[in-house]
Amino acid sequence: MDALIAAIFTFGFSIFYGLSLIEKSVWPLIFRNKPDLVSDHNIVFTHTALKRLTPLLPPSNGVVILAGTSLLFWQAVNLDWSWQSTLLPVFYILMMAGIVLIGKNPAVVFSIRSHGPESPLPELRRDLRLVGIHHHIALFTNLAVVIFQLSAITFA
Repeated sequence: MDALIAAIFTFGFSIFYGLSLIEKSVWPLIFRNKPDLVSDHNIVFTHTALKRLTPLLPPSNGVVILAGTSLLFWQAVNLDWSWQSTLLPVFYILMMAGIVLIGKNPAVVFSIRSHGPESPLPELRRDLRLVGIHHHIALFTNLAVVIFQLSAITFA
């Protein structure tokens, strides 16, 4: 089961790694909030690319969230709820809940779906900045779970 958990969260990591590469041309906007460092063409191009992926990505990540969290809790049960085994699912749920509830990710995804290339650039920039931050939080969250899970396998 340990390897399956690591594999599921590696899949989650790879989803967000791919998104990070798609968003690379707008990193100055995402990380430094410097829209003047990103061309209008890159804003429109990246937004359009993400818009095309929105039908695929939420369901794919949903599989990671549901299957991965379920297996993390099953692992915690099998390890008699030790603090180490309980910490990982709690960490993951808090990080994902933060993206969904505090970051309002469903509204951001809806905004990306509803804006087209002809939409005002400030709206496209806002969409890209918010979703880019969410993607990178999820990227590092999934990576952290993989690292901790592989550590548990290696040092068990």
